[in-house]
Amino acid sequence: IFALQDGTEIVLAVQNQTEWAALCSTVVRRYELTDDPRFATNEARIANVDELEAILRQSLGSASATIVRSRLARARIAFASVNDPSALWEHEQLRARDRFVATEIPTGHTTTYRAPFNIDGLGEATPVVPALGAHDPDLLAELERRAAARPDS
Repeated sequence: IFALQDGTEIVLAVQNQTEWAALCSTVVRRYELTDDPRFATNEARIANVDELEAILRQSLGSASATIVRSRLARARIAFASVNDPSALWEHEQLRARDRFVATEIPTGHTTTYRAPFNIDGLGEATPVVPALGAHDPDLLAELERRAAARPDS
């Protein structure tokens, strides 16, 4: 995760040597890093990750978010914004994909995220948040049953 000049954060993924060269030239504009023995191969980058990340933090942190995102897109390097919980809640893709569901809570109803997967043929569960202690009698009964069934009892 790298902080940009405006304080927003991104995560990026360099997946091959072509992308590494594009990151060096197009994004951070440190051409000499491409063939630097400390970073020239994926194995070398992993072995020197702390040093590499320090260089990237300095380069990315001194550029505007607009410029960094534009350069990453031009270089065809996978990246994404790191969202805080409220920004995630407001994310346009969650709205576009209808990823919210009405949920019962002890004081009424609210909205929560849908389960992250859909299974064909299974209906959607109606989420319920139980009241504090609502399951205590059942849990205590189960614990007593298990204790009574143990051979050393």
